[in-house]
Amino acid sequence: MNGNYTPLNISHKDHEAAVSHAKYHHIGLRAAIFSIFALLVVFTYNFMQMEQLSLRVWNRSFADAGMFLIGISFALSGLCYFYNFVDDKIVYRRDLGMNGFYLIALHAIYSFLLNKHIAWYT
Repeated sequence: MNGNYTPLNISHKDHEAAVSHAKYHHIGLRAAIFSIFALLVVFTYNFMQMEQLSLRVWNRSFADAGMFLIGISFALSGLCYFYNFVDDKIVYRRDLGMNGFYLIALHAIYSFLLNKHIAWYT
């Protein structure tokens, strides 16, 4: 297929939207990689603080990393308003917030299902 693709219905406006959307297909992948990196950093910090490898460390790490990602998502709108060099990062806001929500939901499910097996206050 050559680069001179034209849709059958030239007056159709959705083709332009689809072409402009195609250049943003990497956003979800980059947000997921950043979210995994944030989870690993938070897990390393919690592991070093608690000096044990248990379900409690993972559960705490899910909650902390989720709150961090949601905080970054909230902060992006204010930073983009005041600083121009952050304007191209606003497209990551939704995906970072959703990944943070997923981590916090995982923490809630983890806490609800395994609360009898985790020693919270030892």
